[in-house]
Amino acid sequence: MAVELDLLLLILLGLLVFGLGAGTTALLARRIRVRAVSEATQAAQADARHYNASQAEAAAPPRAALIVNPTKEGAGTLPADAEAIMRQEGWAAPLVLETDADDAGTSAALTALDAGVDLVIAAGGDGTVRAAAQVLAGTGVPLGIVPMGTGNLLARNLDQHRLRRDQSIRTALWGRNRRIDIAQLALDDSDEVHAFLVMAGFGFDADVMANTDAELKSRVGWLAYFEAGSRKLGGKPSQVSLRLDDGPTLQLRVRTVVGGNCGKIQGGIELMPDARIDDGRLDILTVSAKNIGDWVAVAARFLGRNRIRLPQVDMHQCRTATVESEDVLEVQLDGDPIGTAQRLRMWIEPAALLVRVPTQEQLRLIRQESWRLALPKSER
Repeated sequence: MAVELDLLLLILLGLLVFGLGAGTTALLARRIRVRAVSEATQAAQADARHYNASQAEAAAPPRAALIVNPTKEGAGTLPADAEAIMRQEGWAAPLVLETDADDAGTSAALTALDAGVDLVIAAGGDGTVRAAAQVLAGTGVPLGIVPMGTGNLLARNLDQHRLRRDQSIRTALWGRNRRIDIAQLALDDSDEVHAFLVMAGFGFDADVMANTDAELKSRVGWLAYFEAGSRKLGGKPSQVSLRLDDGPTLQLRVRTVVGGNCGKIQGGIELMPDARIDDGRLDILTVSAKNIGDWVAVAARFLGRNRIRLPQVDMHQCRTATVESEDVLEVQLDGDPIGTAQRLRMWIEPAALLVRVPTQEQLRLIRQESWRLALPKSER
């Protein structure tokens, strides 16, 4: 009987120990489950907050900055027109910034970047476009163009100079990104760097730009340059030294030296037919015309289709160029005079700038609309 009691006690003790162990295990398991559920809940809540923030960010419409030169014709109504188009296209109202006589757009472009916009649209002439481009180069923020100037040289070289204003805005919003080169220039020993997108001139062409009558230019546009050019044809050549990349220094007597990022100028004239805006090269043109007869030959070369070689015209390609003149000469960037100098340093920054250009579908629609508008109203 005692043995049976002892055995019973042992069994009860074992059950008790097992029960305590199982209870402890269950308690621990329960605590672990609770903690796991709590951690999972916290993680889920954090994921939900992150998701909601991401959704809110994704839902926020893109926004563009619109840099406007207020002196250009039609500039007064452009912000409202642009906002209407942007809202129609699902974009936020634009950040509208104006240029002034002392700042062609540099401060406005910096303000736009600080605001975190998705796109910067330069609405004005080549000076406004150039100022915005210099700030945007290397940032990855694309540049859209609404050409409103006299020359619209970059727009011309991108085949956008004939677009209507609404077409230019929609191209900026939904066009494709094209990566292009940007050229830089420094005067004399200055550390200040000036960007140019089309051409920089040193000599005759810059002298023409600096002496073009502003009132005449406002009336007849780029044709005013011919009047100024006719007054400057009789000037004398300047002695210059020209060094391209690490090559030898050339001694030349020239009327002008032009550095080009692309080759088309006003009137559709191909001044540098081999220049490409995305080839990573700077094209250098020198003209050494000495008299009216030489200028006639030079003009015939550039205006005609036959690219005959002339002793008065030389073309080169390089990545860097240094020009030094015995005379103080005028300097122009993309058609805008910027002062005088005796020494220029020019170089190319390949693929530094994103610009918005029409997609194939946009070009198709633009052509369709152009054909439709060309028809008589009764046939549209």
